[in-house]
Amino acid sequence: MDLKAIQAALIFGGGGKADDSGRDNAPSDWVEAVCERFTTSGETITCSPLAGRALAVTVQGKTTQAGEGKARPDNIRALSGLGESGTLTLTAEGGKTRTVEIPLTGPLYTGDMVALDDEGKVVETHRAIKLTVDGSENWISWTNPRDTADITVPGTIGSLGDILCSHYSPLAGTLSSDAGLYTVSTNTTAEPGKTRIILRHGFKTLALFKEYLKAQADAGTPVTFVYKVNAATETPTVTKHTAEPLCAVPNADGLCTVQGGGTLTVTGYEDPRATRRAPEKRITALEAKA
Repeated sequence: MDLKAIQAALIFGGGGKADDSGRDNAPSDWVEAVCERFTTSGETITCSPLAGRALAVTVQGKTTQAGEGKARPDNIRALSGLGESGTLTLTAEGGKTRTVEIPLTGPLYTGDMVALDDEGKVVETHRAIKLTVDGSENWISWTNPRDTADITVPGTIGSLGDILCSHYSPLAGTLSSDAGLYTVSTNTTAEPGKTRIILRHGFKTLALFKEYLKAQADAGTPVTFVYKVNAATETPTVTKHTAEPLCAVPNADGLCTVQGGGTLTVTGYEDPRATRRAPEKRITALEAKA
């Protein structure tokens, strides 16, 4: 190993010439020998990475509902995920700002994820399903309670906590009680690989319920379910593509902030000088007060 090269690299930053994306193209042998790898998670990551080195970033999907309160036909709470526009934006901000747009095949809901490695390779994984209904589906009417119907959907839903609906709320109480109105439930006794969603819709007949579903779809506010399939029994949909790598751009204090709209896991090489900066700043501050 060339110790002079390592010393020069630490003094001047990455040790190599950066390309147009800001990526340091220096050989990685000295980096791996001198710098420790770090991994940290959160919605906003502040780290001390080696300048110019690409970061590996994983973003977890998140299903969100618009508005407040319980979802009901008179309180519609639309569902959305990360990257509804077709891309997910990652930013690294420090001495300057770097932005990377990751193309997506679909929004990232809870249970989905996308990973960008330090070479710009992208792996997009979907375990969530978005289902929009318009009354044309094979809803099965119940006799008790009469204002209830169910529909069989693809995938195994692990629990009630894994499903959300735009127009109805999760079951509270029993289907035979008033608390069962406007609820969503699951029944894992459905045929293998599928689940029944049981919905107490509140209409006197199934025909009226289907008319309501069609009217909502025609109005641009369709009844929508988003649910995460059971990871133990279901195979996710995986897509691989490429994007620009996200390079670290620490500021004068060696800090870089990474964001991506959801919960992130960031991995990179830590600048060995970062551990010295904090105590050095404290010493300087104390000396200034003396």
